[in-house]
Amino acid sequence: MVVERLKAENYDELMDFINMVFSQDLIIVHFQEDLPLCFGRDDEHMRRQYAVRDDSGRIRSAIGVIPYQFVIDGKVFNARTITNVATHYQHTGKGYMQSLLKKALEDMKEEGVDFVILTGHRERYRFWGFEAAGVATTANYAAYNIVNREKKGEKFDFTFEVITEKDKETIRRCLELFNKEPQHYVRTEEDFLTFHGMWRGNAYAVKNADGEFCGYLNSCGRWGGSVRELLLYNPKDYGRVMLSFVKQFKLEEAALNITPFGDEMLRTVYDTAESISSTQTCRMNLLRPAGIIEACLNLKQKQGAYMPEGEIVIDSVWGKLLFKNDGKFTVTETDREADLTVPGYEIYSLVFGPVSQPVSPFAKELGKFAAWFPVPFYIHATDRY
Repeated sequence: MVVERLKAENYDELMDFINMVFSQDLIIVHFQEDLPLCFGRDDEHMRRQYAVRDDSGRIRSAIGVIPYQFVIDGKVFNARTITNVATHYQHTGKGYMQSLLKKALEDMKEEGVDFVILTGHRERYRFWGFEAAGVATTANYAAYNIVNREKKGEKFDFTFEVITEKDKETIRRCLELFNKEPQHYVRTEEDFLTFHGMWRGNAYAVKNADGEFCGYLNSCGRWGGSVRELLLYNPKDYGRVMLSFVKQFKLEEAALNITPFGDEMLRTVYDTAESISSTQTCRMNLLRPAGIIEACLNLKQKQGAYMPEGEIVIDSVWGKLLFKNDGKFTVTETDREADLTVPGYEIYSLVFGPVSQPVSPFAKELGKFAAWFPVPFYIHATDRY
């Protein structure tokens, strides 16, 4: 079975194939328009696409690998997202996807990639080393709450203006806000709106009653009233901005994806939202785990979390790693005897779970070091696809 990396000349053929496969689920998909950052009619974009053909020469299975840089507390890591995972329904069970993912992961290891993410069914991707990781929290806002709050004298007078390519100064200010996020993909002024256009989303400038710029918001109509990203100068404005958004666009409700960073913002959201729910961010495969975990641990410590000093060796699918905190965390490979052995892929849940396990099977071995985990890992909803 030959795995082929595609070229510019294969663009139309690939688009027809993956749009057809995903449309079998009775959803309308046009990947070249839905995900403009990922697809281009050139060799640079198309060599990120892997495909397998049958004996007739037709593409029967394909995946795409999208490169990014990811920043954790100022440190830059090489990341990849696997997308457009597609196999023709008459050609499943032939090992096509297994060959594609194997080849893609081999190439990523050679290219020095630190981690890979994807979305999809948990059990399907565990075979290739992907496991649920990170935290994704959604706050839900309802229109009927506006009336009650207005009776108390609250005003919901923020307005929202679509940001276009002509709004250079606004884009620059939005990017400054985004770059302050403790974890984020690298965006530039040139591609900022391309990121926000994924799945036909829009970026809006948020302005107060005096017309002053207060921050920005990303909304994706494809997923209903979904606010995938909201960053504001004043964390106390989050509730009023969300209810203003519901009011201006005449929505019954809206869901806000929030980061785990920023105590004042989180307090405001928890006070004003109708309900809060959390789940894992994505499926993750750490190819070079030590650096990622180290950066996340140091970020958690900087945020004021209780992180006792000391060291522990944990053995897992990543091999033996020495976790050490002497005021600053280091995570390194070691040959020392393990203090704790974590079977299978439970290491992802232990380290990157959305919340600390209420009854951890590793509590006795971890002791006081249980406070180190889970480390924060978050990818903005705008960038998850």
